[in-house]
Amino acid sequence: RQAADRMQRVVVPVSESVSPSQTAGISYIHWPAEQTSANSKKSLPLVMVHGFDSSCLEYRRLGPQLAAQGIDVYAVDILGWGFTQLDNISTFSAKAKVEALEGFVKTVLGEQASVCVGGASLGGAAAIELAAANPDICKGLVLLDAQGFVDGVGPMAALPKPLAQLGVQVLKSYPLRSSANQMSYFDTDTFATED
Repeated sequence: RQAADRMQRVVVPVSESVSPSQTAGISYIHWPAEQTSANSKKSLPLVMVHGFDSSCLEYRRLGPQLAAQGIDVYAVDILGWGFTQLDNISTFSAKAKVEALEGFVKTVLGEQASVCVGGASLGGAAAIELAAANPDICKGLVLLDAQGFVDGVGPMAALPKPLAQLGVQVLKSYPLRSSANQMSYFDTDTFATED
């Protein structure tokens, strides 16, 4: 609940091909770096990007721990996932996702910002693309079981829309998500919680 209370939304610039308004609303959580004598060395801000079918809340446990170590942490929703704007968005392509992340960094951290970007799964793919396209901004890259973007969606594009929608409903189902949550952690009592 604490992480959700910290969530903010910022309007970032995107191209007209992504949105006719040339803007997109991106949600994020910021955990400011805590300064102590033990972590007096300044580090790059860390922009963390969540995995498939998730949100910036994926980092609700890690964000505060990194901030306690003196790292300024931003957990960002990928365009089309989490709590981002969906209305008035023309495409949720890989390119659009990276464009929105670049807009986030420049809007929130500044045009001349230097950051470390990190991502898990799908977020790792977006982090790779963001870092590769913006070496002047991205000075570090952290990958957690990262994917990579590939052009097109292959045979998935041939699925009839009702079948694709059924697949999404299965992925959203509580039993499947709860089961995956339980299987994902060694210490299920601490980490596989309902929050």
